[in-house]
Parts: sequence; structure tokens; C-alpha cells
Amino acid sequence: MKLSSALATFVTLLLAAFLGSAYALVTTSDLLDQEATDLAESGESARLAEELKSSLLLLNRDTILHSIDKNYDANETSFSEKQSILTLLNRSIERSNSSEEEVILSNVKIEINNYLVSVENAPSEITSLVENFIDISRSVDAAILAIEKLVVINKEQMASLKVRIDRENTKAYIAAIVVISVGSAILLCLTLGIVFMVVMPLSTLSKVVNDYGLGATTNRAKLFGIAEIRAISSNFNSMADRLDERDKDRLRFIASIAHDLRNPIGSMAMASELLLNNLQSEDKELASIILRQIKSLDRLVGDLLDTTRIESGQLRFEYREVDLGSILIDAVELHRTSSKAHRLTLIVSDEKLSVKCDAGRILQVINNLLSNAIKYSPSGGEVRLEVVKDHNNLLLSVSDQGIGIANNDLSGIFKPFQRSSATIGTIPGIGLGLSVSRHIVEAHGGTLTVKSHLGAGSTFLVQLPIIFAPV
Repeated sequence: MKLSSALATFVTLLLAAFLGSAYALVTTSDLLDQEATDLAESGESARLAEELKSSLLLLNRDTILHSIDKNYDANETSFSEKQSILTLLNRSIERSNSSEEEVILSNVKIEINNYLVSVENAPSEITSLVENFIDISRSVDAAILAIEKLVVINKEQMASLKVRIDRENTKAYIAAIVVISVGSAILLCLTLGIVFMVVMPLSTLSKVVNDYGLGATTNRAKLFGIAEIRAISSNFNSMADRLDERDKDRLRFIASIAHDLRNPIGSMAMASELLLNNLQSEDKELASIILRQIKSLDRLVGDLLDTTRIESGQLRFEYREVDLGSILIDAVELHRTSSKAHRLTLIVSDEKLSVKCDAGRILQVINNLLSNAIKYSPSGGEVRLEVVKDHNNLLLSVSDQGIGIANNDLSGIFKPFQRSSATIGTIPGIGLGLSVSRHIVEAHGGTLTVKSHLGAGSTFLVQLPIIFAPV
């Protein structure tokens, strides 16, 4: 899925959920508002019916009192009650909203009119008054009974409306839960979709790119997520493959050059040794300098060749049990005659320092550290080589009194072609020896570290495990 399609889907689903919720809310609100209005109308109709009933009873009371006691003046009250009864009756008729209610109100109107007529025609004699009072009572009872039916109808309507309102409230509650649940599910799915289709692929790609920049050049990005991220990952993989192929071509080229240089350098070294043995004493110093420079060149070419082998994974080791003390003695004796300005000191215990290693490669590391200690101490001084046994490890240190290394250069001197900024342009070298040495030491399960202060010399520390099982 493309990013544009994902965004369109996200917006569509979100808009659909919003519009659905809004429609359900408006519909439910309108329905509840209408039912609340109907409930209020039914309540008002019931109130009018009760008021009509009350006015009718008051009129009947005044009529009876006036019939019994001629001194009781009820004309004004009676007229007012009659007007009230007629007004309430007309209002009730106007508010009727069902055929059943209209029939009952029509019957109420007839009974009230009959009652009012019987009141108007009430005789003045006592004997006929009693008889007529019975007729009036029948009329008012009929009217009140009709009004009671109207009250019952209105109360039934109110009860029915209340049930409907409760039912609609329940439906609205259920609808709200459904809408919230569906909205939450949509939001959850969209969130998970964003996480799995965008966030995780970007995070994975970022980690691969970062690791690649830190040296993990074999890492490749996984092709998942939206189309744009997959395209970026694919382009990154293609770029990394091309760079990897270029690195391989470069390594093959450097290895070929280094290998081709070994033969003429070897021939020059042999010729220099022959000259050194056959020349007179006054010329031997010059031949000795030539031989040392040729060996230095041979060591540089060897480091270059080893670097290509390390990067291509072709550097091989032959592990066997050796006495590290004898290796150290050979290394010190080899460098003791290389400079008269330096004093080489070897401190090693009398006990046999047995360790499983590739003797040639460990000797290469020691030679490189001693050579660097001499080279980076142009003013001379002591070069100390010391080895001690520490539990299951052998700790070998090479210390000098040379120019030292700045703090900001310490982290980079073990990288290929990296050198201290203070030595660039003043002391020859290409910055491969320490990189090769650290790789050799780490291949033996050990570590190679440095402690140094600018202007106060350096100490390189090699830690080798006594018991080591090569992979």
C-alpha cells in the first residue's frame, strides 16, 4: 500500500466514524426531544382535566349551598366557575391529539352542558329541589366520570411515552456503546496499521542505516511496510550491494598490488643483507640503514596485505601451545640494534608463560608495538616491555617516553588508515599496524587498549587468555 492510499483510507474511516456518530446523536436527540414534547403535552392535558374536574366540583358545591341557603350569594363565583369550566373545556379540546381523546372530550362536553342546563333549571321549591338535586348529582357524576376517563387516558399516554423514552434512552445508550466500540476498534486498527506499516519499518530501516554507518556493512534492510518505505529499503540494499562490490574490488586491487610488491622487496632485502656481509666497515652503516628501510617497507606492505585479508575474512591463524617469554626475548633482541637512542627493557617472570596462540601473529603484534614505541619516541628514552600473569590472563604492556597521543585521537588510532593528528606529516606511516594488531589480538580472545597523554608517552596493553578455544 502506498502512503497516499494509506492516508486516504485513514481519513475516510475516521470521517465515516465521525459522520456516523454525528448522525446517530442528532437522530436520537431529535427523537428524545419530540417524545419529551409529547410527554409535556400529555401532562398538560391531564392537568387541564384535573382543573376542569376541580372547577366543576366547586360550581356544584356553590349550587347546592345556594339551593339550601338563599342568603348564600354564589352568583359571582358561579359565573366565574362556569367561565373557567368552559375555558378549560375549550383548551382541552384544542390540545386533544388522538381520536380516542376527542371522543371522550366530546362526551365530557355533553355531560357538562347537561349539568349546566340542569343547574339553570333547578326549581325553588324544597320538594322539587330534592328531586332535582338527585338529577343534578347524576349529571355532575356523569361529567366527572367522563373527566376521569380523560385523566386516565392522559396518564396512560404519559406512561406509554415514559416507556418509549426509556426504551429510546436504552437504544441511545447501546448505540453510543456500539459507536464508541466501533470507533475505538477503527482507531486501534489504524494505530496498529501505522505502527506495523510505518513506524516499525522506519525504525528498522533507521537501525540498519545506523549500524551500516558504524561498520556493519553486511546488514541489509527488510522489505516491508508501505510502498515508499519498501522502495527506500530496496534502494538502500542496492546501494549497499554496489558499495560492497566496490570494496571487494578495492581489496582485490590492494591485495594484488601488495602481493606483487612482496617479491621485489624480498629480493632487495636479500641483496642488502649480502651487501652488509661483504662491505667494508665504513660502508656497513649505510647498508644497514638501507636494510632497515627495506624491512620497514616490507612490514608496511605486509600490514596492507593483512588489512585486505581481514576485511575479506581471509586472515588465517594456526594456534598451538607456545612459550610467550621466548617470543618476547626474540622481539626485543630484534629491535635492540635498530636504534642506539632507545633503551629496550624486558621484564618477564622466570615461570613459563604458556599460551595457545599463533606465534607468528603474536610476534607480529609485539614487533608492531615495539616499532611504534621507537618510531614515536624521536628523542629516544626507555621502551619497556613487561608481561605478568593475572589469574587466567597474560597482561603484556609496551610503554615509551615519546610524544604521546591526544585524547581526541585515542578512539581512532585502531581504525585502518587512521593516525594521531600530531604525527601526520612528521613521522612516516599509513596507519595500518594498530588496526591489524587489534584484529589479531581479538582473534585470540584478547584485547588491545592504550593509555596515553600528549607529550608524556604511551602504554599499549595486550590481554591474552591463557586458556583459549579458537572457534
